Amino acid sequence: MIDSFIIVIIIIIIQIKGKFTDPKSELYLGNAGTAARFLASVCTLVQGDGFTTITGNKRMKVRPIGPLVDALRGNGFVLFFLKLF
Repeated sequence: MIDSFIIVIIIIIIQIKGKFTDPKSELYLGNAGTAARFLASVCTLVQGDGFTTITGNKRMKVRPIGPLVDALRGNGFVLFFLKLF
């Protein structure tokens, strides 16, 4: 079964003709930790001066994502936490 999150990503890419752009609002993922990690990596492909905010429910905000952020930063991407819990 294909995850509905992946389907949404594919539809978004098709609608914007294969180019990633920054969303106009934050991306709320509920408690979808795997999706948040995948999407954080995908967001590094966004071009332009905008930014992407990924958030989730209370439990999601305390789950570890530091190693992924460190790896992405190590590859030259700018990521930061808006709030530490």
